[in-house]
Amino acid sequence: MKNFIQKLESELDSRLHFIRLENEEMIKLAELPLQESRNAMRKLKNFTMKYKFKSESEEIDSFKNRKSHFLSSMIYHNELDRIKPNTAHLINAPLTKIRRIM
Repeated sequence: MKNFIQKLESELDSRLHFIRLENEEMIKLAELPLQESRNAMRKLKNFTMKYKFKSESEEIDSFKNRKSHFLSSMIYHNELDRIKPNTAHLINAPLTKIRRIM
């Protein structure tokens, strides 16, 4: 169980890092990490549904400590995606002022 979760955490972190390096557009920086976080949560859910926990403490640890990494990533990127539409006017307003001056 721990090996699978550690591998999945590492995979998610490396994918998110790669997305940040490859994309400068804020729109993609909000959408792609959210998709990756959701995919990781799906993989974790599918694995957990099939996995037979060895003890109650292992089950508690997996939900209390291990799942939080994936959940926090998904919540963070979901909030970025939610904020994204509200920031377009912040970028376009200065451009409009510059165009008026020119």
